[in-house]
Amino acid sequence: MLSAILGTFDAWMFCDVVLYVITRGILTFLYAALTDVLASAFIALRFFAVNLEFKSLREHMLKH
Repeated sequence: MLSAILGTFDAWMFCDVVLYVITRGILTFLYAALTDVLASAFIALRFFAVNLEFKSLREHMLKH
């Protein structure tokens, strides 16, 4: 009787560990994808801002 309960407990522990590993893997992947997207958006925004600033500076220099 006790070994049957412990066997079931071990099976549940194994299921918990498998679910934890799968969930952890998915969350890590989503976090990495999210940070990649945010970093790309930040780089694009910086590039756009620098480009805009350079364009306005060039226009300012051409006026004077």
